[in-house]
Amino acid sequence: METGGLCRASSENFPRDIFLSTDVQALDNLAMELGGFSAFDLMKEASALCKELIEHNWPDCNSVTIWAGGGNNAGDGYLLASLLNASGFEVTVIQIVPSVELKGDASTAMESARDAGILFRGWPLNGALSVKKSSDHLWVDAMLGIGLNRPVEDNFLNAIEYFNHVAVPKLSIDIPSGLCSNTGVPLGRAVKADVTMTFLALKLGLLTGDASDYVGELFFNALKTSDEVFSRGPAPIARRIDIHDSKPAVSPRKQSAHKGVHGHTVLIGGDYNFGGAAILAAEAAVAAGSGLVSIVTRSCHRNAFLARSPELMVVGTEDPRFNMNPLLQKATSIIIGPGLGRSDWGQSLWAEALAYQQASGCGMVVDADALRFLAEEPAPVLDGSDYSSKVLLTPHAGEASALLGKETRHVVKNRLAALREIGARYGANVVLKGSGSLIYLAPSNGDNSDIKLCSEGNAGMASAGMGDVLSGIAGAFLAQGLTCRAGLCASVCVHGEAADQAAEDLGQVGLKASDLLLYIRRLLNF
Repeated sequence: METGGLCRASSENFPRDIFLSTDVQALDNLAMELGGFSAFDLMKEASALCKELIEHNWPDCNSVTIWAGGGNNAGDGYLLASLLNASGFEVTVIQIVPSVELKGDASTAMESARDAGILFRGWPLNGALSVKKSSDHLWVDAMLGIGLNRPVEDNFLNAIEYFNHVAVPKLSIDIPSGLCSNTGVPLGRAVKADVTMTFLALKLGLLTGDASDYVGELFFNALKTSDEVFSRGPAPIARRIDIHDSKPAVSPRKQSAHKGVHGHTVLIGGDYNFGGAAILAAEAAVAAGSGLVSIVTRSCHRNAFLARSPELMVVGTEDPRFNMNPLLQKATSIIIGPGLGRSDWGQSLWAEALAYQQASGCGMVVDADALRFLAEEPAPVLDGSDYSSKVLLTPHAGEASALLGKETRHVVKNRLAALREIGARYGANVVLKGSGSLIYLAPSNGDNSDIKLCSEGNAGMASAGMGDVLSGIAGAFLAQGLTCRAGLCASVCVHGEAADQAAEDLGQVGLKASDLLLYIRRLLNF
């Protein structure tokens, strides 16, 4: 655990362990107990690091307005005000909570700032708030901390709206005020920060859900927290993964290798009008190293598919004597769902593929409309199956809601709970796609279930076909012998990192799913 200096989220040394707010508070108490220091000591260190960050990120800044609430987060803000004032900054504190209502360490910190002669202004403001040009001025959010568990209201609601409205650089201390630290969902309103400096341990709500719209660039410092605190404290709720620790071992290849030793991916999908999804998934499987890729699709797609990718083997369902079972028997992985559609055609292919998987244990990726067919099965057909842990489910929020039989907002408001519920109900490995994709790894071979969060990816991925590409990568990794747990983690990270590299070269706006194919190949050739 890094304890000194500022650690960016993009750094390889950024923490892996992720916690819920109650566990962070327990770690905080344990750190003080084992370290022999007080909460006020931690507050002073946090404020000093915020000052360092301001001087590093905004070197031209000479005027800072700090918006302070009433708890320890406000205490950080008051101490920061004193430090900046002593260094020659022009400092103003906007008090959402009046001085007389402050208690404990927050009150002590406030008195220190008042004794230094710092200007305090109450909220609501009496008169306009002067704002200098953005290069010289900074607003700091020290209003609400990680303990918030109800919608923002009254003075805090109005203050956050005002805070967001003015176009100046903004820094949030520990978490943007109003953002739920457990879900990444704004509780009515939340501060939209340019930079967030968080402390002690990573909070789940900074990395998933809507968090990326509010957090801005994320920095971290563990303060005085020793490794002993983390070994003795609550276990993390999830572990962050990225390309640095989840790159799959699929290359370099032996010089004597042939196509048969790198697996055979069988992809099922592409109903009328949906052929593009199937071809994207198939091409992604090729790019991710599958030795052979076959597509079971409508016969009318054959010419288009082969004109685009002659490497593929296309089996048409309208061909004379079509029989999918012999092809399934050759598969080392199955992908079903991209472009499958909701017709009887798709349902019959789903039923045959599911029956084969349940009998053989072949690794299978279930995506798109196949997830909706799974949700419509009379009972959770995978739960309790000997081979449920060989299945990978890849839903977005809407598909997840179908799997749970609940409204999409149930999933959006608490992604972790929805993920766990799907994993428990179906007994399969699950990735809940979206910003800060969450991964449930099903119990297998004596391992307990586990939760991961992938921090790769960007907003350019909000375009058609991206999920199909992910399915293709995952299927290719299973075909080449990766376990379902390793294959799912690796595919999500490669998918996100390929999109990050593509966006860096091409930009996020207009990023196409097919743009990722070249970057997938580059990532896997090391």
